Amino acid sequence: MGSMKNVMENMAEKMTKIMFALGDAAEPNRDSCDLLLSALNILIVQCMDRAKRLASKFNSKTVRLEHFLFACRKQVPLMNRLIYCISIRKQTVQLQKCIDSMDCDDVPVVLNTSRKSNATGWSYKIAQWLAPGYEEDYIEEVLQKGKAIRREIMAAKRTEHFTTTDYDEFAFARTQSFLSVRQKDNWLFGKWLCHIGFSSFWKTLSRPEMEAMSIFAFEIVAAIMDIALQVRETNFANGQFENTDKIQPDDMKEAIRRYLNYFMETMMA
Repeated sequence: MGSMKNVMENMAEKMTKIMFALGDAAEPNRDSCDLLLSALNILIVQCMDRAKRLASKFNSKTVRLEHFLFACRKQVPLMNRLIYCISIRKQTVQLQKCIDSMDCDDVPVVLNTSRKSNATGWSYKIAQWLAPGYEEDYIEEVLQKGKAIRREIMAAKRTEHFTTTDYDEFAFARTQSFLSVRQKDNWLFGKWLCHIGFSSFWKTLSRPEMEAMSIFAFEIVAAIMDIALQVRETNFANGQFENTDKIQPDDMKEAIRRYLNYFMETMMA
């Protein structure tokens, strides 16, 4: 019991460091963190169940990266983060199987052969696959922006006195590409997922698959926190609650309700 308490305290501290590095967002209090955990559990399990069914369909004994991503493909805002991650972290080699291993009928990819320079790149193919319905110009914009952010960061890292403080200045890159304060943060967040009930599933995943799941879970937290901040600001503006640095349980409940409604609508679409 004491161990779980330590994990929860660790989680709150790590969440604060990772999610609120910019200093312009309220921290969740303990009760709000508990609510967030419950929502995360529900949302991740939904996608895991879909991924397991897909793995079974392809006679796979384990849930692989392509199964997990395909199960979550209708979550366009979440997939957008993965597209940025792909273009910046250069993970296209590991993710190439996302295209190769699926039957044509199962993968909603429509390549425009008149633009071969784009269509031949794996980043572009995966972007189309993960975000069905996006216009080609938008997909290209996403990929180019991701590459530009990556170039900025690489250039900064080559400077003689590059520090973590300098890295923190890339706030836009962190929020848009899912790059964190330290690259290992996604991995640590994934390890934390083991402590809240996902250890059996976690053991079946490879390193790229673990990172994809961590990114997905982390983005869910970010989305709910964004809504919770908006709810808190609205409530304060309406004089319903006192101004506080902590997101209150009622704020979190409303944020989770809104996000779950959105999530279930897209999952069932």
